[in-house]
Amino acid sequence: MANGTLSFEDALQLVAIRATAMQKACEIQPSTMAAIINLSDEKVEELCAETQTETGEIVVPANYNCPGQLVISGSLKGIEVACEKMKAAGAKRALVLPVGGAFHSPLMEPAKKNCRKRLKK
Repeated sequence: MANGTLSFEDALQLVAIRATAMQKACEIQPSTMAAIINLSDEKVEELCAETQTETGEIVVPANYNCPGQLVISGSLKGIEVACEKMKAAGAKRALVLPVGGAFHSPLMEPAKKNCRKRLKK
């Protein structure tokens, strides 16, 4: 890298470690994400919390893209229930995204732990 602390080869190894760790986390708990269009951030946050309380499933706000568009992340069942709640609350769309994991959510904790352990080596 520019400051000489990390070589390009080492950086590529870190990318591979992270990708593998995230894939393993996705395999532990099947999960996904959904784009919510035309609801306030506060309403989406409220419905995510309500879904978690009612179902015990993980559902969290993940990406605040722009006013009126927020991406949520969580378990397959949690996202399914939350999307129905979002539509019932007036969301223009609650679109499940074609991704294989609940990125930016607590379901990625195993990846974080794995990466931390590998980085310490």
